[in-house]
Amino acid sequence: MLSKEYLLERGYCCGLGCLMCPYEPKHTEGNTIMSKKVSNELKIAVLEKKVSTLEKTLKEFMENWGPDVQKKRDERDERWDEMVRVLTVQKRNQQPKPGYDIHGNKWPTGKSNEDRENH
Repeated sequence: MLSKEYLLERGYCCGLGCLMCPYEPKHTEGNTIMSKKVSNELKIAVLEKKVSTLEKTLKEFMENWGPDVQKKRDERDERWDEMVRVLTVQKRNQQPKPGYDIHGNKWPTGKSNEDRENH
């Protein structure tokens, strides 16, 4: 037999006809409404445990996704964007090797880019 405390801590009715079911109406699967017969002290204890669980979940969420993490990601993205800009400028200003165009493709035979300055 499951205790009333355990059934309240679970937070919902399983609908299997537990003798100590603390929910109203009894034995209704998914029901979360506590019976008026349950003592206020027990209700408070259950709610305090739920609040504690929610606070822990919120703390974990903020550590993984909070403003500090977002700020670090923004800084990382700014550095990445700057590196991409630098590489783009370097590539744009790069002179092609003789016999190749600016994209690294080989010139058709018989033609050369040595006599041209810009492409």
